[in-house]
Amino acid sequence: MVQVYPNVMCYNSLIPLTWKSCLPFNTTDHRNSFDVLNINTVNLKGAKLSCGEGGCGSCTVMLSRVHPVTKEISHDCVYACLVPICSIHGMAVTTIEGLGSVRDRLHPIQESLIRYHGTQCGFCTPGMVMTMYTLLRNNPAPTKEEIEMSLEGMICRCTGYAPILNGFYSFSQESRCCNDSADQSCCRGKSYTDDKSQDTRHSVTGNEENKSPSMAETQDLIFPPELLVSRVFGTFSFMCPKPGMFAEPMSIMIDFSVFKIFVTLPMFLTSREYFIIPYFRLDNFSVAIDIFKSVDATEALTLEGVVCLVDASDIPGKNVLSDVFEDEEILAANKVHCVGQVIAAVVAETKELATRAAKLVKVEYEELEAIITIEEAIEKDSFFEPLHERHYGPSLEEGFASSESVIDGEVRLGGQEHFYMETHRCIVIPNLGDQSLNVIVSAQNQSAVSDKEAGEVRVGPTTKGRKKGLSIVPTKFGIEVKGSPINQAGALVNVYTDGSVLLSHGGIEMGQGLYTKMIQIASTVLDIPVDCIHISDTCTASVPNASSTGGSQGTDLNGMAVKIACEKINRRLQPHKENNPCGTWEDWVKAAYANFVSLSAVGYYGDNELHPDQVTKRGEPYKYFTYGVACSEVEVDCLTGEHQVIRTDIVMDAGRSINPAIDTGQIQGAFLQGYGLFMREELIWSDKGELLTCGPGMYDIPRVQHIPREFNIHLLENSENPTAVFSSKGVGEPPLFLASSVYFATKEAIRSARKDSGLAEDDFQLDCPATAKRIRMACGNQFHLSD
Repeated sequence: MVQVYPNVMCYNSLIPLTWKSCLPFNTTDHRNSFDVLNINTVNLKGAKLSCGEGGCGSCTVMLSRVHPVTKEISHDCVYACLVPICSIHGMAVTTIEGLGSVRDRLHPIQESLIRYHGTQCGFCTPGMVMTMYTLLRNNPAPTKEEIEMSLEGMICRCTGYAPILNGFYSFSQESRCCNDSADQSCCRGKSYTDDKSQDTRHSVTGNEENKSPSMAETQDLIFPPELLVSRVFGTFSFMCPKPGMFAEPMSIMIDFSVFKIFVTLPMFLTSREYFIIPYFRLDNFSVAIDIFKSVDATEALTLEGVVCLVDASDIPGKNVLSDVFEDEEILAANKVHCVGQVIAAVVAETKELATRAAKLVKVEYEELEAIITIEEAIEKDSFFEPLHERHYGPSLEEGFASSESVIDGEVRLGGQEHFYMETHRCIVIPNLGDQSLNVIVSAQNQSAVSDKEAGEVRVGPTTKGRKKGLSIVPTKFGIEVKGSPINQAGALVNVYTDGSVLLSHGGIEMGQGLYTKMIQIASTVLDIPVDCIHISDTCTASVPNASSTGGSQGTDLNGMAVKIACEKINRRLQPHKENNPCGTWEDWVKAAYANFVSLSAVGYYGDNELHPDQVTKRGEPYKYFTYGVACSEVEVDCLTGEHQVIRTDIVMDAGRSINPAIDTGQIQGAFLQGYGLFMREELIWSDKGELLTCGPGMYDIPRVQHIPREFNIHLLENSENPTAVFSSKGVGEPPLFLASSVYFATKEAIRSARKDSGLAEDDFQLDCPATAKRIRMACGNQFHLSD
């Protein structure tokens, strides 16, 4: 039971009213702090639960405590998912809600991320902000190195960390304001590139000026006075907004994208909130492919609060997840193809209860032969069908025959876990009048095809035991597969008599800046300020039959649809502009309305060019290509196999970029994702097909300390692309392959080390990912440290 005492605590005029919630607890309560933060009474959703094992930092909060002797207040940032409730007796817990909000005022730390474009999907942002906030509470003037060290336990899968660091660097000693405003030469008016003597670590060419406001002491929440004297057992304080400020919705929260299967359940007619936990096979005896004979949920259904078990037989319509190949089931019907494939879902009143009930479900399997490795697949003649081929120039046989030399070898590239931190859930709200459903869901399908080529490399020696390598790698990435039905998009533009514009389109915003670009396109075509344009979340009621957002073509498709819709509005307003050339946008809109002119327009764009000939296997499959080149310098420790990316320079052809800041952020994030693929993220399975590298504790995801010490990104100037909206290009996925420049630079460093050791320079194999173990073994064992 949770008791809330609405005691208003207004600390100062710069912070919004903050409410204190005192929550008694039982010493036997097994829940962690995160569970308490997210119960309906407190309703704090800022701290995010991602890995659940203290490895990502998205659930970070600040704990404040008073020393029993010195009475000094100390602050620590902790992972709420690991902290038991009973361990925070007498402490104050500050969550992201206690710092600032867009409704009242953002905290300077939050503002710094906005100024430096340090957030995309935003899932890691609360943890990043709370970590930096705690550091500043303990050390108001940290160094850049201390800022980096404080973030080493955090994970961001979008930004590539560089813009986050650049924002937080504005609070460092090196970036302290000189307070010299007399001659307008204050350091806050300079960019990082103005002063060549400044530390350039993690700098990105083209960053905005360092104008982040300082964090005044008056914006820090004070320690609750009652905790200085009170030692009432079982009470702690949360710094948070007023509890219950949001009404409890009528909703169903569903893990995984399986919302289609629940439309016939009677529970949708109630206002209660249920949790659906999937059941899947995950134990020490799992194999890659099983046929399950029976599913027994009798024991699970006896628990009070468990509603039902849903399996494949409850799904109306197609039991498929994919909308393109239709090769994956929502719930396995009779055969499990991999460890972890969902076969059923338990519906219960709480998440904890659903999880407990799922463990009680008994499944009987018939084990089949497992195929784990590529070699086993070749031996068993197990291939993906159909095989896709594309022929350019002479045949393969002719090409080999005419070549001066043929190199025979093996290349191995490991897989990669996307490790998206955002939860995938949906909310289903029933319309009791007509028995229809409103579904709010997170969904996005990605597809990408690439054509990549490697470039030249060279190497330079360093100290004994450490070697440097340099590599230049280009990339050529095909955008928009011709002939695919997903190459279409729609948009709806509504203009209101006050001059405001509501824009709807079929694209999904997932942190890549799509909404911002759509507003920019509408602003350019209508020739009005962006402040006049409002965008509504993607909804099938406004734009039906929307294609999946992926393949780096979200702006290409949806942007063209927005442009077409806005051009229709312009044509309708043109007569009124001519009648009143000195008028304003609002004047023309009102005149059009008065003359019975529709101010709502639908834009549709479809690219139905002929696709390549599937019989001859010839023809151009892509609409255009995005090009790029990267040069990376790497230093390798030959004794341990560890490496450090010293510097990376990237030049990317983004066409005429609609938003250079957004495109730069996409390049940073894609590069670091590729760096993980080529250098760190190794997937390891057991011989039974169970993935052993689960979670950030076992799976080596790039962190802040792994990004290049100097990271420079340039967008190619004067580049044109007449086939896309405003001559822009897709840049979301193309930069990923550029991270292979780190891999090839590492190989050059290894060659140098082998040469010094008297080993054959080219007689070694370095599989991807090039982990420390593989680098160390490739360097050989002959070291002459006495030299």
